[in-house]
Amino acid sequence: MKSKIQDGAPQATELRRRAEERFASKEMAAGPPLTEGDSIRLLHELQVHQIELEMQNEELRQTQVDLEASQEKYFKLYNLTPVGNFTIDGLGNILEANLFGAGLLGTDRSQLISKRFDLFLTLESRPIFKDCLGRICAEASKQFCEAALARQGDGPRYVHIDCVAAEAEQGGNRQFYLAMLDISRRKQAEQRLKAAADEWQNTFDAMGHAVWVLDEQCVIQRANKLTIKLLGKQPEEIIGRHCWEVVHGTSKPLPDCPVLRMRQSKQRETMVIAQGSRWFAITVDPILDDNGNIIKVIHSLADITERKLAEDDKVRLEAKFQEAQRMQAIVTMAGGIAHDFNNILAIIMGFTDLAREQVRQGKVNDYVLTRIAEGADRASTLVKQIQTFSGKVETKDLPLNLNEVVGNILGLLELGLPSMIKTEPILAPNLQMVIGDPDQMEEVIMNLLSNARDAMPDGGNLIVETSNVTLDEGFCRQHPEMRPGSYVLLQVVDTGQGMDQPTMEKIFNPFFTTKEVGKGTGLGLSTTFGIVKAHQGHIHCFSKPGEGTTLKIYLPVYQAKQ
Repeated sequence: MKSKIQDGAPQATELRRRAEERFASKEMAAGPPLTEGDSIRLLHELQVHQIELEMQNEELRQTQVDLEASQEKYFKLYNLTPVGNFTIDGLGNILEANLFGAGLLGTDRSQLISKRFDLFLTLESRPIFKDCLGRICAEASKQFCEAALARQGDGPRYVHIDCVAAEAEQGGNRQFYLAMLDISRRKQAEQRLKAAADEWQNTFDAMGHAVWVLDEQCVIQRANKLTIKLLGKQPEEIIGRHCWEVVHGTSKPLPDCPVLRMRQSKQRETMVIAQGSRWFAITVDPILDDNGNIIKVIHSLADITERKLAEDDKVRLEAKFQEAQRMQAIVTMAGGIAHDFNNILAIIMGFTDLAREQVRQGKVNDYVLTRIAEGADRASTLVKQIQTFSGKVETKDLPLNLNEVVGNILGLLELGLPSMIKTEPILAPNLQMVIGDPDQMEEVIMNLLSNARDAMPDGGNLIVETSNVTLDEGFCRQHPEMRPGSYVLLQVVDTGQGMDQPTMEKIFNPFFTTKEVGKGTGLGLSTTFGIVKAHQGHIHCFSKPGEGTTLKIYLPVYQAKQ
């Protein structure tokens, strides 16, 4: 291009020379020679025309430069733009293709010309492309389609093709301009999203409950397939309705609706309802945004009929088992009472007969009367224990300081303790008051200390400790029968023989004893258990063979009325 511009000046000079020669020959043939003035004027005009021609020649050179620059720019735009550009004829043959388009098709541009464009598409995409060209011809407007390229040894490549029709300059044959964009990444992202959505939906449908997604107004937006099984309705039949319309058949939520409670608490709420012969458990969980506002609600409806029936069966079986245990306890108690009363009555009757004989002989033996009185006292004590065990004794509920009760009992017990047993009272100085019957609490402490003494025939240490304790929810979760709060703890610890687990499980049973015949009724700890329970307290036993025994009694702190 540069050489052509430089050659322009000599061409203009040659042109001027030839024009002057022709002009001179015409002028001489036409008339007399010019005067000096005419020659001057003519020379001036020639110079002006020369300048005009030079200016025109410069404009032509600049135009040629601009044209070549424009062609260079067009070449770059056409070939290097990240869009595949193609021109095809009415038969689909490629007439032109840019470099980027050839790269998308995976071949050299020189190999594309006169090849059918659809041969570079997969078999599934060819009818789609053909239909796109047909729509252009039918509607005379721009059309588009998405297709997959048939590339060898490469992963799937997807393209978006914009198509427009144009008349060719020669022969009037129809041509099509194609602009092709690579959308492989978008397609792969769509496929991943679809796979994730399918996986989520499959998981959603596989859940063992009817699960719904509600908006913040509790309108059902999605429902899984188990909805059909539980409610007999297709998911699309309930979408767009409030959950209470579907579950309860009401136009507004029930007063105890878990959804209303969830809106207030912004945490999980539950409810169990009966529908006909079926039982359902409702669980409502909120989904919150960063500001703590409810944006979605997960509503779960589970059929718990089988579990409910099983629980009812369990309750009935437990009631029957407890009834059987009570009957067994009554039988055991009756046998124990009969045995003890027979022994007592045998003593009383034997010494009574002896007393009668002595009366007939005119003798009175104080020893005999004393034995009769002892038997009567034993019978009275036994009856009292039975009454206490059965809850038939009237109780006096008074504020008590266990330290005083323990001190009184220890003072009496120590008089009869063997010298090889050492007592160690550890009494809290600021022990809180409890409410209870003084006589019954004395009996409880006496039973515990007596059992501890009997467990140490070879001697040992007997520790009695009182303290103020506060039971938290963590402790009460391990002991469900107890409630958090303030308690007074009474501990009796011995270093005696201890017990194994099977024995420890029976110590509170009536008439169960490990002592020799005649040395225990088996009602001591069972009576203790009954008294503690009657005082809203709890008793726990810890023991291992050879490691002694610890009995802990928790009694609620007395709350004085304001």
